[in-house]
Amino acid sequence: MLAQFRGRPPEYPVVGVSWKDAYAFCDWLTQREHEFSFLDEGQFYRLPTDEVWEWCSDPYKTHGALRQ
Repeated sequence: MLAQFRGRPPEYPVVGVSWKDAYAFCDWLTQREHEFSFLDEGQFYRLPTDEVWEWCSDPYKTHGALRQ
């Protein structure tokens, strides 16, 4: 599976990852960054909710206009 990512820049989006794996990665990253004090207590990484995803995909449709 790693072969499909060779030669691609680091900003290339991740593909073929399950929701469960993405959730586990968020949990792992949160724990790691707490260990190194990169995150304050109570801060954490998470997957976007359906509402957040909908807003990001088309903020004009969802909210009429972007907040300035």
